[in-house]
Amino acid sequence: MHAKIKKLYLQNIQTETKHPFIQILLLILAGESVFILPFVLTRVFRPTYLTVFELTNEQLGICASIFGFVAIAAYIFGGFIADKFQPKNLIGAALILTSLGGFYLSTLPGFMGVCFLYGYWGFTSIFLLWAAMIKATRIWGGDKGQGKAFGLLDGGRGLVGALISTLAVAIFIETLGKPSEIANLTEKGEAFKNVLLMSSSFVALVGLLIFGLFKKVESGSSVAVKLKEMLATFKFPQVYLLAGIVFCAYSAYRLTDIIPQFAHEIGGMDEVFTSEISTVMLYGRAAVGFGLAYFADKTNHFNLLKIGFVLIAISCILYLILGSAVSSLIIFALPTVMIALGVYAARVLYFSVIAKSRIPLAVTGSAVGMISVIGYTPDIYFGIVSGYFLDNYGYEDGFIANFIMVFCLALIGLFFVFRLKKIAENE
Repeated sequence: MHAKIKKLYLQNIQTETKHPFIQILLLILAGESVFILPFVLTRVFRPTYLTVFELTNEQLGICASIFGFVAIAAYIFGGFIADKFQPKNLIGAALILTSLGGFYLSTLPGFMGVCFLYGYWGFTSIFLLWAAMIKATRIWGGDKGQGKAFGLLDGGRGLVGALISTLAVAIFIETLGKPSEIANLTEKGEAFKNVLLMSSSFVALVGLLIFGLFKKVESGSSVAVKLKEMLATFKFPQVYLLAGIVFCAYSAYRLTDIIPQFAHEIGGMDEVFTSEISTVMLYGRAAVGFGLAYFADKTNHFNLLKIGFVLIAISCILYLILGSAVSSLIIFALPTVMIALGVYAARVLYFSVIAKSRIPLAVTGSAVGMISVIGYTPDIYFGIVSGYFLDNYGYEDGFIANFIMVFCLALIGLFFVFRLKKIAENE
């Protein structure tokens, strides 16, 4: 191992946070706001989104894949700049630029315009914001509060997403002024424009708050890190195991994008109600995050990750068994609550174990970049594969294929957690 990396390895992370609580609040706002336009709205309004932009499931998957392809390069280089520049400037710029894309989307462009936007958002959200946000959160948590820091971050992001989704659904219903089943395409388009304008304005406001209120953060290391040392972090086996864990957990998270559509197509629930289901799931994400913020640091993070993957696997089996019985809200709630608990727990925990895996703080951005390149490739493949199954095999068989795929990935993720725990405890 490179000599400077050895020094970094020993000089891992400060013993306590010195940053005010407002820092984590701003990170929460920024971390969810930047993804409202590319992902939250498509999850909450998926049937409406497909109708208004006249897209197939596969075309929407292509848009998400374009985001993913741009993000691949952005994760790496974004990790490098996160170790070189202050989070305040990177995060603030990311939000302002992302909001501009939202204002363009409110003009309801065609398929090619939406494709362009997703590539643009891949740059603004990932290159500028992602690694900077994760590194700033790790610094805020200190060496004994990683569960608290990442629990507050993901729980808070879930709460922000839920509140914005609640407001968005209310605006959509109020503007539409009639049941969605009898509204025509033009009426749905006008109602959705208002949702996009509100969301874009909110993202821009958060960007201004970051520029105005977010403070300079210290890296926790006195060692100057150069490109050679950043690249040396790719030799840590923990990085690749974490990448595998993120890949499997994030695939399951992307499955939740189509759960409301499953309720609509298989369970027969209407579009507005499925939008409300998505919003309730976001409140569940907040509850899981805040719960783990209090609880996670009192127990073993690796064991909690294992439980998360087990819950994901069981929920997929239940969806397969229940099928059209999900038309009953009580029956639908059982696997949905389980997958929400498993997915949201994994999201909180997979970055909280960076410190426990003894990856040096000073090169956190670079490590997060490498982990994310592999871990977030579901942004490339999942939308296309999922949409292909749904468009070409029919909704019933298409959903079955998706659930089987994620079930297998949950088992693989569980294996990676066992391996990472063993390596971390033997260091």
